[in-house]
This record gives sequence, C-alpha cells and structure tokens, in this order.
Amino acid sequence: MAHPNADALRAAFDAQTREDWPAVRDAFDDDVVFHVAGTNQFSGTYRGKEDVFQLFERRNESTGSTVELDIHSIVADDEHAIALITMRAQRQGKRAEWRTAGIYHMRGGKIAEAWGFNEDQRVVDEFWS
Repeated sequence: MAHPNADALRAAFDAQTREDWPAVRDAFDDDVVFHVAGTNQFSGTYRGKEDVFQLFERRNESTGSTVELDIHSIVADDEHAIALITMRAQRQGKRAEWRTAGIYHMRGGKIAEAWGFNEDQRVVDEFWS
C-alpha cells in the first residue's frame, strides 16, 4: 500500500496526462512555490496557483500540449514525495527527452513546494531556448 502523499502525487500526474486541469489545480496548495531549474524561458520560482498555472499554460502553448510524463516511481512520507520521471516534448521541429527527479513538500495531501532536478540540464535548456 502506497503512502497517501504518493497517491495524491500520482493522482495529480494522472490528471495532467488526461489534461484534467481542474483536478491538477486542486492538487496544489493555494500558496504553492514551484522551482524550475536551468537558464531557459521557464526557469525561475513561481508562487501561488495562478503563477504556477500560467507557467503550465505557457509551456503547453509552446509545445502544442505535447509534454508527456512517464512516471517511473513515487515514494513518500508524511511531509515529502519524490517522483522519478522521464519527460518528452516537441516544439519548433525539435523533440527532446530527459529524466527528472521531482521533489515535493506536501501539506494536507497537496503540493506545497516543488523542485525539479534534471539529469542533464543542458538538454532541457537547449530544448526550451
């Protein structure tokens, strides 16, 4: 049996795959802080649901909603969850794939803060630049 925070995070990823944006939005704490690594157009720190979802909308517009997530594993305890993810996307005739470790601080079963660490940040930055 998985930890409830692992289940909550998996449900958020499943909702994103289905493009069920209201369910994805509900997975985040109102005061979420979302950190995006790198030196590309999406890098930075986003605060609050509105800011985070503007990031998601810009990313989806940039790729024509081609971002795919392959969730390899999610582990969690009472305060944190970690997801091992392979991401794929296409934009402007380019296709890229990269592995990411997503680290999440969970509060009340919702994502309160998130960090993504990419195996090869150069690949990610080149794709989004």
